[in-house]
Amino acid sequence: MLIRRCCHAVLENERFPGSAEIGITFTDNQRLNEYCIEHFGRKAVASHVANPAKLGDGYKVNEATGARILGDVLISFEKAVEEADISNNPVNKQIAFTTAHGVLALLGYSPDDERDKAYVRDRVELIMYQLGIPISSRQFFS
Repeated sequence: MLIRRCCHAVLENERFPGSAEIGITFTDNQRLNEYCIEHFGRKAVASHVANPAKLGDGYKVNEATGARILGDVLISFEKAVEEADISNNPVNKQIAFTTAHGVLALLGYSPDDERDKAYVRDRVELIMYQLGIPISSRQFFS
């Protein structure tokens, strides 16, 4: 339920119109690396990877539901647990943070763009606050 609430909060805060489909898959470090190598030609650099389904200026649409298909977020549960231990946070807090970060990436925010990094940091903090799990950016962002 936390993941669903997190996805909804991101979409609502970003004023995403209509309904959306987002795939969230939990995996381990090895499978995440294999996926990244297969799809992006490199190993994973974070605990998650977002693979947007965007087509040019629009999104694929599920004809049966009318929902826009945003894409998939793969999360290494193994890495999330490691990161939770490092930041001294509960795992559910780390998973919520990672999910919000991944959904923002599906919406087009790049972790390689300095302006996007600042925006994502601020948005994730707001979303976590709205979900009742406030964070300090120092816990997650370095």
